[in-house]
Amino acid sequence: MLAFFVLGAVIFALTGAEALYADIGHFGRRAIRLAWLVIVFPAIVIGYFGQAATMLYQKGAEQQPFFFAAPSWALIPTVIIVLLATVIASQAVISGAFSMTSQAIELGFLPRLRVIETSSSHRGQVYVPAVNILLFAAVMFLVLMFRSSDKLTSAYGIAVGLIMLITHRADGEPHASHGRWPWAAVAAVSMPLLGVDVLLVAANVHKIPQGGWFPVAVGIVLFGLR
Repeated sequence: MLAFFVLGAVIFALTGAEALYADIGHFGRRAIRLAWLVIVFPAIVIGYFGQAATMLYQKGAEQQPFFFAAPSWALIPTVIIVLLATVIASQAVISGAFSMTSQAIELGFLPRLRVIETSSSHRGQVYVPAVNILLFAAVMFLVLMFRSSDKLTSAYGIAVGLIMLITHRADGEPHASHGRWPWAAVAAVSMPLLGVDVLLVAANVHKIPQGGWFPVAVGIVLFGLR
């Protein structure tokens, strides 16, 4: 049972590189693969293993393992790097919201909104002013309502788990419907991933009363728009 609930924290380690894949449509598979293998994956392994070693061998480090893992002389540079990483991750979320909104408008799932093409050579790089304002309002609302990182963490955990589950569920259908893969091959690849996703979501269900209800409610509203 303890190991099961630990999965609620493991999901944050799995999503450490999530922002890298938010713009995969803009940069292509080759760039993403190179960035992952050369920079992101080694950095994540070193970071997480370093924090784990700090908690095991440094007394009191379990309270703030990230800050304890850095030596005193590197603390300020580390915080600056984290700040820059937060900005990059936020930008990935914003650009992803613009792209999804543009696609939803084209599919008829959302009413017509003003969409500005920001690149003449790359399709999909768009700016949607209404979505930008909505995201700003949502961020301010979340900060004022939750007021603590623990509650925001609960909301984030269940949201990411559900996104992974829905994505893997929907990913198999195009492979099979277009005749590229037989259903048996789709099931062989998808079922293990779905099993992991179901476990991660189940381990985060208990966080719904603590703040996880918010992304669930937003998801239900967006689904109703369809």
